[in-house]
Amino acid sequence: MTRKQLLALGWTDATIPRAEADGKLVRLRRGAWVTQLPSNARELHVAAAEAARKAAKDGTVLSHWSAAALWGLHLPDGGAPEIYLTRDGKGGGLVKSDAHLVKAPLNRNEWCLKDGIPVTNLTRTVNDVARMAPFIDGVMVADALLRMKLPPHLLKDANLRARRWPGNAKARRVLDFADGRAESPYESKCRVRLAEIGLSGFVPQYIVTDAWGNGPRTSSAARRNATPTSARRAGGCST
Repeated sequence: MTRKQLLALGWTDATIPRAEADGKLVRLRRGAWVTQLPSNARELHVAAAEAARKAAKDGTVLSHWSAAALWGLHLPDGGAPEIYLTRDGKGGGLVKSDAHLVKAPLNRNEWCLKDGIPVTNLTRTVNDVARMAPFIDGVMVADALLRMKLPPHLLKDANLRARRWPGNAKARRVLDFADGRAESPYESKCRVRLAEIGLSGFVPQYIVTDAWGNGPRTSSAARRNATPTSARRAGGCST
């Protein structure tokens, strides 16, 4: 709730600080409170991002990691690192103490409402994350979206629309590497780590069969020699 909303409910500038001290109100950011903290880091991030959005100019939407948090996509260890907001325009934006305010082209078909919150759509969100995040985090987010059976060309279309934006070449490498057959972030991470040490060509969820066509499904395997790996045990793939 904002200060204006609290005042409308009968709170005063004197009772709000006392309620904070008593734990009846919890401050999310300057000028925004909740009566109870969200149950996990993802929900806390979304609540803080939505509070920041409401304090921003009209037309601002959740984007980048904040959008990924709202959509339920993979987040880095420890949760979404920073609040990101975007509104249509040019000029790059502004970094504040509690949020990145990005000004960039934002077509009406690139954002929507989720749970009543304006947010970049899934393809724009993934491409934005892939542009600015480390390669491994971008792959984990892209794999998660492809697991939803999204046609890969839609991600490529989002990348093409941003072809002149900073980091878009890296995002294109992320999308080329992404594979929706990876069933968990651990498998995505493992595939990247293996590629980093020169072991490429691993196929997620590969079935290794014997002469009779029987065999287990592995987290990943090199198609050439069907050497299986475990996402949780392979060297360099620790969780």
